[in-house]
Amino acid sequence: MSVAVAHISNNFGELRSFPVHLPLLEALALDAQSAVSLFFVLSGFLITYLLLCERDRTGGLSVPRFYGRRALRIWPLYYVTTFIGLVLLPWLIGPAASPSPLPSASVLLILFFLPNFVTGYPPLGHLWSIGLEEQFYIAWPWVVRNGRALVRVAAGIIAVKVLIAPVIAWLDIDSVTNMYVGLRFECMALGALGAYAYHSKHSLLSTLYSLPARAATLGGMVFLALVDVPLTEPVILSSSVLFTVLVLNVSTSAAIGPRLEFPAIEALGRMSYGIYMYHYPLLYLVLVWLRRAQLPPGALYNGILYASTLLGTLLLAALSYRFLEKPFLVLKDKLAVVPTQA
Repeated sequence: MSVAVAHISNNFGELRSFPVHLPLLEALALDAQSAVSLFFVLSGFLITYLLLCERDRTGGLSVPRFYGRRALRIWPLYYVTTFIGLVLLPWLIGPAASPSPLPSASVLLILFFLPNFVTGYPPLGHLWSIGLEEQFYIAWPWVVRNGRALVRVAAGIIAVKVLIAPVIAWLDIDSVTNMYVGLRFECMALGALGAYAYHSKHSLLSTLYSLPARAATLGGMVFLALVDVPLTEPVILSSSVLFTVLVLNVSTSAAIGPRLEFPAIEALGRMSYGIYMYHYPLLYLVLVWLRRAQLPPGALYNGILYASTLLGTLLLAALSYRFLEKPFLVLKDKLAVVPTQA
């Protein structure tokens, strides 16, 4: 939801002459890039923990079953969103407002989960994070399969990202810098280290569960919600450490986790993939319609933009979960060794 709010406020500048801000709503949300980093940390934590549990239960890991589970979870909605962006959206808004068609090579990159290497097609710009996540998980089950490699590889990913930062700064090329910042494998690696610490009952857990650590985490979350921090490697790393402590405390602490379990939150969690995937092309569509309506800046414009995008996204995500994703999730559960709810 933080990502959606941030995108509604600022993105697609070519379709509007001014940003739209609702300060109270934005104060409750993270900036888009921090929210995506939190997603990567959470993903690395959850996937790694489930793989570690599977290895304990069976004495090994079935990599083909893992790939099958990922495909059943990610592919259906990914390709539906790709169809919406490439085919349905241009048909709805007409050639005058449609973005320039992508070359065949770029379409192939999107279809083969390499959207982070594609530029110039705004309605599908958000797919970069899904592609990056899937690229990480091509190799990750092989790492977890070798128990002693997990910590070394995760630490190595973080170290490499830090060590090449001065080189990136020296080159000072925008496209290279954007590619470097976008390759946020270190976020998933930090989440994976959190999962390893919890799974192995590492002595560091007592520190991470302590009152000072929780207070620092809460303070950091408030800071990130109120301050639009620059997207630099130190910020990415420090916020990802913060998010790792947050995930550990919220999901594994008996003192905190049960207090946050509400049906509404669980429903949003089930729809979260759809919320992320649908909000971006829908926002593009709403902005095109608002530009055609020539509404002046003001409360009416802001209200229509936020209400139609957020409510429309929630409706699409709910329908998608019920009629598109759920049947595939039933098949995915048949390939699961350890239930996600564990």
